[in-house]
Amino acid sequence: MDFNDGAFKTPGLRNLKLTAPYMHNGRIPTIDGVLNFYAGAGMVLNAEIDAEVLDAGVSDDFFADVRDFLANGLTDCRVEHELEPFDHPALEIPNHPGLPARGAAGDGTVCP
Repeated sequence: MDFNDGAFKTPGLRNLKLTAPYMHNGRIPTIDGVLNFYAGAGMVLNAEIDAEVLDAGVSDDFFADVRDFLANGLTDCRVEHELEPFDHPALEIPNHPGLPARGAAGDGTVCP
């Protein structure tokens, strides 16, 4: 087995609350869904998953603290409320209308 089997680039966690859907392929729509996945609800056994990940039992209080940290502790309120200097960021693409930084619907989602 090669060291990089099953590997992919992991996105950053800054402003996580605004970047749904989650996972490397966008298949989980909520932070709670990601936490449940890692609690074992969505795990699929394969050779690339470390046994320590599968045995990590955590409490509901711990999940609530992690959820709060991911959703609120890592989110810049200026970005969330579109305040300066993050009030109207856009991606300029030649010969194409501007794309809002928070998705087509302006709410952080990819699809309407």
